[in-house]
Amino acid sequence: HDKKLAIDTLSLTIKKIKEASPDSRIIFIGPVPEWNANLVKIISNYLSEFKKTPPLYMTYGLNSEISEWDSYFSNNVPKMGIEYISAYKALCNESGCLTRVGNGPDFITAVDWGHLTKPGSDFLFNKIGNKIIK
Repeated sequence: HDKKLAIDTLSLTIKKIKEASPDSRIIFIGPVPEWNANLVKIISNYLSEFKKTPPLYMTYGLNSEISEWDSYFSNNVPKMGIEYISAYKALCNESGCLTRVGNGPDFITAVDWGHLTKPGSDFLFNKIGNKIIK
């Protein structure tokens, strides 16, 4: 994946939005954490390997490239004159990224590589919603 190409493409999109609606507030929400497989499978693998429930925040099975993308976007998106909100930072901490918001499979945060579940989406909105709705 080419980060510069992503920024160049985004820049063209932002330019078109500003041309069509110059007074609009534009917010770019960065990538959510990605897991190397389905999160249910990763949690199952963790249980099998370590014989214990995974922590709420973990790096086991986490795609580390997404943190790099988030940092890149965080540094470059504001230069386009728009706001950047890090979904990654809202869902992750120094221990890793959020795996679930409660106990049981209904509370996992991600469906697959880049899509949140409803509980995951609700958690994210509760963390960043005040930055969006002003």
